[in-house]
Amino acid sequence: MTTHRVQLSLLWLVMVVGMMLHFDYHVSGIFYGIELKRPNATGEFPPTIWLIRFVFQLAPMMAVTFLLFFEAQWFRVAHFGVSILYTLAHASHLIREFEKPDMSQLNLLSLVLVVSLLLNIVSLRWLKEGRGEIKTQDSQQVATSSIHKTQPATMTQVFST
Repeated sequence: MTTHRVQLSLLWLVMVVGMMLHFDYHVSGIFYGIELKRPNATGEFPPTIWLIRFVFQLAPMMAVTFLLFFEAQWFRVAHFGVSILYTLAHASHLIREFEKPDMSQLNLLSLVLVVSLLLNIVSLRWLKEGRGEIKTQDSQQVATSSIHKTQPATMTQVFST
């Protein structure tokens, strides 16, 4: 697997953790007696909650899974486009957080936005690599490692030391 794909997978996972912590920070007020009920709350989940959860929790996990198996050019283009949309969503959310600032949320959302920007940068590099615009790091690594071929240790060698 290419270095870019590993970086992208890890960046997506960091974003998922950040989004989960974001929710956790919201509900942690319960422990301090803070009323968390929304003014319009009816006691039922809004119908769009599944969409929000899919977009910001499930879809990034799917992206990580797809990165493990796909590297076609169409996927690289789609991935880059999606990463841009996530960055716009994170930037918008961070800006809205300034309306009623909470330092924990501001720090977390700022980090998630930085991670999202890094995701854009690495995704663009991976896209360009697929187009042949930049040389792959892995092709250099493979060329170097093929010079220094080693044989795997046998079980006898492993246990004799």
